[in-house]
Amino acid sequence: MKNLAVIVMAAGQGTRMKSNMAKVLHSICGWPLICHVVARTTPLKPEKLVMVVGRQASEVKNTVYSCMGKENVTFAEQKEQLGTGHAVMSARKNLSGFNGDVLILSGDVPLLSTRTMKDFISAHRRKRHDLTVMTFRADAPAGYGRILQGDKGELLGVVEERDATHEQKLIDEVNAGIYVVKSKLLFKLLAKLGRDNDQGEYYLTDIIAMAAGGDEKCGVFEAMNPAEVMGINTRSDLAQADEILRMSILDVLMDGGVTVMDPRSTYVEIDVSIGRDTVLYPNVAIREGSRIGDECVIKSGSQIARSIIDDKVELKAYSIVEDSRLEAGTIIGPFARLRSRSHIQKDASVETFVELYETKVGERSKIRRLCYLGDADIGAETIVGAGVITCNFDGSQINRSKVGRRVYVGSDSQLIAPLDIGDRAHVASGSTVTRDIPDDSLYVTRGDTTLREGWMKTRRSEIMSTKDRGKPAPAHKKRVSKSGKRPGRR
Repeated sequence: MKNLAVIVMAAGQGTRMKSNMAKVLHSICGWPLICHVVARTTPLKPEKLVMVVGRQASEVKNTVYSCMGKENVTFAEQKEQLGTGHAVMSARKNLSGFNGDVLILSGDVPLLSTRTMKDFISAHRRKRHDLTVMTFRADAPAGYGRILQGDKGELLGVVEERDATHEQKLIDEVNAGIYVVKSKLLFKLLAKLGRDNDQGEYYLTDIIAMAAGGDEKCGVFEAMNPAEVMGINTRSDLAQADEILRMSILDVLMDGGVTVMDPRSTYVEIDVSIGRDTVLYPNVAIREGSRIGDECVIKSGSQIARSIIDDKVELKAYSIVEDSRLEAGTIIGPFARLRSRSHIQKDASVETFVELYETKVGERSKIRRLCYLGDADIGAETIVGAGVITCNFDGSQINRSKVGRRVYVGSDSQLIAPLDIGDRAHVASGSTVTRDIPDDSLYVTRGDTTLREGWMKTRRSEIMSTKDRGKPAPAHKKRVSKSGKRPGRR
C-alpha cells in the first residue's frame, strides 16, 4: 500500500513464558510467531518495514531473514526495554524522511489476518483519521484497557484497568494494542511521553489521550474476530493460538476435499499441502513443508516431515517419513521409518519394522519386515527378505551397496558394503555377502553342519552326575574338525 510504513515490536522479554528463548521465536503450527506476522504483513507491500528487536536480537534477525529475505526490512534495536512507547521511539531513525501512515503491530500477535489489516488501514484513511486504534469486544474484559468514546463515536482515550471507575470497567470494548498513526503526529506525540508511572516505562497508549485531547481526529476500528488480535504472553496462550490456527488449516483442507477423521487429534502445519480424497486418520502429524498427493491414506500415529508423497500412497500405522520421497502406489509400514533422502519408487512396499537411511528402492520391489537398509540402491522388482541388513559403515567411512533388478536376498543376510549385486542374482538365506556378485549368480555362505544325535541326553547325565559329587559341571568339549576348524552351526 502506498504511503505506508509498518513497525513490528519484537523486543519484549516475554518473562511470563518462562523461557530461555525470546518470545517471538516460539512457534505455532511450525512457524515462529514473528514469521506469522511477517507473512501476513508482506502482502501489504509497505514502503518501509521496521522490526524493533531487543532480546536475542541476532536470532530474531536471522529468523526474519529466513521468512522474507534481507530485502525490504530494517531493524531498530531497543537496548533497554522501557515500554511499548520506547520500542516505537527506537524506530524513528529508520523512518527518517517518511511521510505517511504508520501501522504499529506486535510480534506476539500472530493471527491478525492481512484482510483485517487492509480493512483497518482503509477505514483509517476513509474517515481521515490522524490516529486509529484497533479494538475488540471481550467477554471477560478484565486486564484490558477500556475504550472511551464520545457521543458521536469519537475516541476520547483508553483507561487502564487499575485506573478505571466501576462504570468504565463494565465497558466490553477494549484496546487490541494495534494502531495506525500519521507519521508526523506519531513522533511528535512520542517526544512528549513521560515515564512517571509504576513501571517507569513509556506507554504507547498515552499518545491516544494526547491526540484525543488536541485537535487531531481519532477513531476506532473494531476487529470482528477477537481471536485474530490475541497476544501471546504465556504457554497457555501459545497452545490456544496453535489450536486456533491448526483448526483453521484443517478447515481449509477439508473444504478442499481432504478427509480428516478426528481434527482434534490431527496436527498439520501451515506450509503443508494435501490433495483431495486423501484420508488422515486420528493422531497424524504432517510437518515442515510436506506435500501429499491425491487419494492417499495416512493411518494413525504416522508422522511426515519435509517429504513429498505422490498419489495413492498408503502409510500404515505408526510409520515415520522424514526428508524422503514416496512415489505413487507405494505402501509403507506399519512401524516403518524412512529418513535422510530415502526414495521409494512406484508400487514398491516397505513392511513392518523396516528402517531406511539414504536408500533408493526400485519400482515394485518389496522390503520385508525387520530390515535395515542404509546407503543402498535397490533395483526394480527385487525382494529383500526379512531381517536383512546392510553394514554400511566400516569404522571410518560410509559405503554404499548396490542391488540389481529382480534380485532375491534371502532372510537374515548381511550385505557388507561396498558391494554390487548383479541383476537376477539369488542370495541364499543367512548369507554374509562380502564380495560383488555377478548377474544370474547364486551366493551361499554357510559353515559345515554338525548333527550329533542323543548328545543332550549324555550331557544331562554328565551334569547330574557331577552335581551328586558336589563338583563343578564339566566344560563342554567343542568338536574340532580334521582341518582344525570348528564346524559351523545351522
